[in-house]
Amino acid sequence: IIDRDWKVEFINRPTQEYKVAEVVGRPIFDFVLPGQAEKIRKLFQRAIDKGQAIQYETAGYAQGGAIARYERRLIPILRDGRMSRLMMLSTDISERKRQ
Repeated sequence: IIDRDWKVEFINRPTQEYKVAEVVGRPIFDFVLPGQAEKIRKLFQRAIDKGQAIQYETAGYAQGGAIARYERRLIPILRDGRMSRLMMLSTDISERKRQ
């Protein structure tokens, strides 16, 4: 779960390199590949502006610091009709992409 200030509010399964307490409270952009922050920021903003879920594919860090391909869904969480947070669901699709 990502708040309106782009900070991680909740994570259920961080990579081995991090403990939950090391991720929560930090900007989500601390965890994207170099050079991808602006692209990711625009996708997040689009989900917020439209108030609708969006789906995209991207590269990101996997266990052990390797690079993997992910399918991600950003789902706005509304409170009183306004976007209060984003839920991000990530699925590692690296194996599917290799086939």
